[in-house]
Amino acid sequence: MTQYGVSAGMPGELPGDADLPVMSLDATSLKAEAGGQAQTTLTLRNPGQLVESFRLDVVGLDDGWWQVHPPELALYPGEDSTAVVVLTPPAEARAPDRPLPFGVRAISTLDPSRGVVEEGDLEIGRVFDLQPSISPVTSRARWSARHTITFTNWGNTPVRLKLAATDKDGRLGFQLTPDAVVVPVGGRATARLRVRPSDPFLRGTPVHLPFQVHGEQPGAAPAGPRSIAQRAGVPDPTQPVVDGAVLHGPILSKGVIVALIAVVAALAAAVALLFRAGDVKGARNEDTAPPPPTAVSVDAISGELARVAWTGSDRALAYKVRTIDENGAVVKSDDVKGDVQVFDAKLEKTETPRSEICFEVYAVRGDFVSKASERKCSKLPDESLKPPTDVKAAEAAPGQYQVTWKGRQKDAHVVLVDGAPAAPSSEFQPSIFSALINVPAGEHCITVFAKRGEEDVSPQSAPPTCVTGTGPAATPSAGTGGGNGGPVPSASAGGNGNNGGPTPSNTGSAAPVTGIVAVLGGPKQSDDNIAKSVVADLNAKNIPARIVPATAVPNHPDGPFQNPSTILVVVEGFASLEAAQNFCTNTVLPANSQPCTPVQAGGA
Repeated sequence: MTQYGVSAGMPGELPGDADLPVMSLDATSLKAEAGGQAQTTLTLRNPGQLVESFRLDVVGLDDGWWQVHPPELALYPGEDSTAVVVLTPPAEARAPDRPLPFGVRAISTLDPSRGVVEEGDLEIGRVFDLQPSISPVTSRARWSARHTITFTNWGNTPVRLKLAATDKDGRLGFQLTPDAVVVPVGGRATARLRVRPSDPFLRGTPVHLPFQVHGEQPGAAPAGPRSIAQRAGVPDPTQPVVDGAVLHGPILSKGVIVALIAVVAALAAAVALLFRAGDVKGARNEDTAPPPPTAVSVDAISGELARVAWTGSDRALAYKVRTIDENGAVVKSDDVKGDVQVFDAKLEKTETPRSEICFEVYAVRGDFVSKASERKCSKLPDESLKPPTDVKAAEAAPGQYQVTWKGRQKDAHVVLVDGAPAAPSSEFQPSIFSALINVPAGEHCITVFAKRGEEDVSPQSAPPTCVTGTGPAATPSAGTGGGNGGPVPSASAGGNGNNGGPTPSNTGSAAPVTGIVAVLGGPKQSDDNIAKSVVADLNAKNIPARIVPATAVPNHPDGPFQNPSTILVVVEGFASLEAAQNFCTNTVLPANSQPCTPVQAGGA
């Protein structure tokens, strides 16, 4: 019980601490279902020398959750009286993990500074309503099959499930990813199941192999005798079970046999042609040039960088990329070694800005060079935007650097390492001014340029930010012009391209957390795989999220955090809280990354 008031004063003053009212509750631990009610009786005694009235209310709960009857008690000196406290959590109330604390308060009408509070706890009954589903219900497979398990939570409390798959006959093997999920209230959680029959067979009739996927809450009490509802076939909502099956077919179906016959016939024909081609010039020797590359495409990334891609020949050992200006003059020629079919061509600036750039690709085998491919051109984007400024790079882990910059909120930005798109992602959506990129061993320079649509870009930031990487050695580039050998990833909000992302540790990245961030989801523990799942889902959407210690974000609404093992998932690099809120509101985020909360993390 907590009491507060004023000390006893001179004669004629109001009563002091010794005359504070005394309150007790007949029950301090209450339980009520959502939409139901719980009540307790309070007893209030006036030990003072004056007749006093006391107003009664409840603190710690919303006003619509409680009533006190009567709301005021008038007591003579030394008199006791009672009132009834009724707690009515609404039907839509969510059940937290712990009981809700509350206090019943009595305040003197003569002196509001005199009063008494009796504390209690209210436990809201949990309603478990999980709806499991599997797709497909029955799969067909010779070697393995895949299913997707979905759990929908229609209850009033989040549910954490440990998943397991079984079959009665032991003829199937299972792999669940992930093997534990958290289903938020009103949300969904999914897991992928790979099923592999243990006894493949060559010929015969397909076999129907049923299985079940069970979900159990960690720490639940061991199963006792079945209830009447379970004996009647009503499923237990706290332990969802979903049925599926695999139709296991033979390895050699009729179609496979026909295909094998066709392959054998084709191989026999190829061998016959090989023997007949012995005297054909160039059939077995390197005395003819390979055919020219086909399907050439050009993507002008900026005014200083263009990506050229093509389909090569299996007889080519290398390629040559020729750069041609809008007047038809050859600007330069780059050699591309090996079986590489994409090249990042660096374009030198000229006094008169180019409006268009063209390329021709040649296949090379020894001393023989093919004819030129079809010439392909691309319009160069207009460098009318302002370049990013204040580009900084801090090592986050061996081989990884956290890059930050300043720019305009409505511009997307592209990060380059030595003039080539950064990995694993290079393009970042508006309002994001931070990226975690890979930097190989050795000295490398980082630049950033702004991009708006497909035609407007900025010059690269200057001067370049150069660092000395400590990661693994750089992979050989796609030619002297540099390049990462892959397409520039898209970074539109809600995209579904999977360009990888940083591999978070359990305790978060070593890079400091500064400025304004968006915190995705609630606090988690360092051994919780849910945080890794959130980061993986966000990286799959090309949103640069990472795991950080919760102590690095003291301004979080649930903070400050004292436990060093508590972690948060954050997206960094916002110029203002408004920009972070726009990101949270307008970006299509995975279900497991809600809620999205803008927070001032630390120093700029």
